[in-house]
Amino acid sequence: MGECSPFATSTTLRTLLGMPTADRYRWIAARLETDLGSVIALLRPIAVTFDPSPFDGGGGQLERTVNTTLAVAESNVVEVATELRHQIDEANRRAEICERYSAAVRDFRRLNDPSKTIPRPPASWADVG
Repeated sequence: MGECSPFATSTTLRTLLGMPTADRYRWIAARLETDLGSVIALLRPIAVTFDPSPFDGGGGQLERTVNTTLAVAESNVVEVATELRHQIDEANRRAEICERYSAAVRDFRRLNDPSKTIPRPPASWADVG
């Protein structure tokens, strides 16, 4: 029987699935690296430039409140940075898997051996690039 497409024109499987390739995962990782740098840079200017001591003479309630708020903000930035690092690592891992899968498909096509079957995608999100 074979596969059929609901589209009138011939379309590749990659277009139908819309799965990211290794190049796309590498782009995602690079973009997240940029975002990570931006997130880390957010807190530093606030902590360095804001000094509440002129408002309460130093050591007062305002300074304690500001320091507590900055500590919470720093903790949040660290948490976001940690999550971004996990996402970067995952994007790079997926890129490597897609690259290996692409190489296996290229080898299959190059060998042109009818006794072999095309390699199955290693994951639902993997595509040939």
